[in-house]
Amino acid sequence: MTSLTWNQMVDSFDSTLSIPENLENKSILQAALAYAKCGWYVLPINAGTKHPGSLVGTDWPEKSTRNDREIREIFKFPNTAIALHVGRSGAIVFDVDGPTQLSELLMRELFQTQVPFQSTRLSGDIRRG
Repeated sequence: MTSLTWNQMVDSFDSTLSIPENLENKSILQAALAYAKCGWYVLPINAGTKHPGSLVGTDWPEKSTRNDREIREIFKFPNTAIALHVGRSGAIVFDVDGPTQLSELLMRELFQTQVPFQSTRLSGDIRRG
């Protein structure tokens, strides 16, 4: 688990997060820049993995960025995907694999209100993300 300094946490509150649109028409670099513009700290990872340090190493938390120049530099690797640094960005993510095991309150909030949702799957159940 990664810890944040007070300054990193306060910095993450400077912008409102959103999910960029039309990502399917963008290159990985363009998508990373779009996420950063929407307030997310990003970093490159090896495509096909979920390991945040797969390209940039164990100090990946310090290497996540919203800076355009830095993004252009670190997304130079081939076969790259994007990792979102959720905590540093000030977000909370719920990875719901078993919706029937959720509490009634959480189930109501996640499935009966308009919460931001992004699927990581290109096919199959679109509500699995």
